[in-house]
Amino acid sequence: MDHNTTSIMTSYLPNTGCTSLILLVTTLVAFHFYIESRRVVRLALKLPNPPRWPILGHTLITLKVNPKDIISKALELYNKYGTVISAHLGPRAFVFLGDPQDIEIILSSPVHIEKSVEYRFFEPWLGDGLLITKGDKWRKHRKVIAPTFHMSILKRFVPLFYENSLDLVRRLREKVGQQFDCHDYLSAVTVDILTETVMGVRREKRQNVGYDYAMAVMKLSNIVHRRHYDVSLRLDALFKYSKLAKLQEDLLQTVHTLSECVIQEKWKDVERKEQNKTQNNDTEVKQSKATENVQKESSTANYTKLHYARDDLDDIDESDIVEKKRLAFLEMLINMRKNSGQMTDKEIWEEVNTIMFEGHDTIAAGSSFALCTLGSLSEIQVNLFTI
Repeated sequence: MDHNTTSIMTSYLPNTGCTSLILLVTTLVAFHFYIESRRVVRLALKLPNPPRWPILGHTLITLKVNPKDIISKALELYNKYGTVISAHLGPRAFVFLGDPQDIEIILSSPVHIEKSVEYRFFEPWLGDGLLITKGDKWRKHRKVIAPTFHMSILKRFVPLFYENSLDLVRRLREKVGQQFDCHDYLSAVTVDILTETVMGVRREKRQNVGYDYAMAVMKLSNIVHRRHYDVSLRLDALFKYSKLAKLQEDLLQTVHTLSECVIQEKWKDVERKEQNKTQNNDTEVKQSKATENVQKESSTANYTKLHYARDDLDDIDESDIVEKKRLAFLEMLINMRKNSGQMTDKEIWEEVNTIMFEGHDTIAAGSSFALCTLGSLSEIQVNLFTI
């Protein structure tokens, strides 16, 4: 009986192995044809694209490249295949554009506004703010937020830009003759400018953590980039067990502490304004207007003393009525929450974190690039003094 059992088992195992192998091969072949027959993949492959593997597509291109070398690899492909390149990772297809005119068509479209699924990596940081959201919520919030960056509002911020720029110059003067990363300094001053202008909270009324916030943003951006790049970190179920998840949690604490402090201080400021408005009688209002006129004259005098260059903002001539209707970003959101309920506390939190990130990160990067370029081109520096 033992001999018969052994014979049966011996003949059964090869059959099981063959069946498993056949099932595996059949599954892979079926999946391959499924990918190849997908419309998005077929259309993408009509565009120039690098060599690929069955099923995996172009996945191995990124697996072979260090994150620091991604840009160099992209430029290499750009030079080889042109300004429009396609790729697919399994069933997902991508098209990469290098021509600014092509990019403008996509970015200016009011129809193609749905973000890629990779944007979900920003959710613990930004919630469902303007950068991530879509559909009716995106249209509603964009319609509300866009006017808060109108030229008439930005013009009022110019003295604050100048004041913070002087502070930056003082910090940089300490680094004369030394090597340093100018992006660190420009990121910190951009955070200060944002909180004092669009958020409307003076520096002395909040925690002095602009530099810490800027550094946390850079590290958070790196984590998001790693999750885009590293397949093992893309799934939340795997990411939460990584060292980066704990680091992200600590960095989010730093970022959200500043944004929540800004919101709280602005709430107090708005409530103080409302209380003063209720308590003032007609006489006080007239006195306030007289004081306001004096302040305007004083600000005009100060404007002359501040030696920043005049630009097109100074030539805008709008009525006082229009200017009074326009509110800066955070004050507008809080007024919508208090007066009409069109904005919830959660939505304010999301949009503040979004604008703090988007506003400071892009400007800091652009100004750092400009400063480094000027540092390398002394002949252009000379021209600046003649403007």
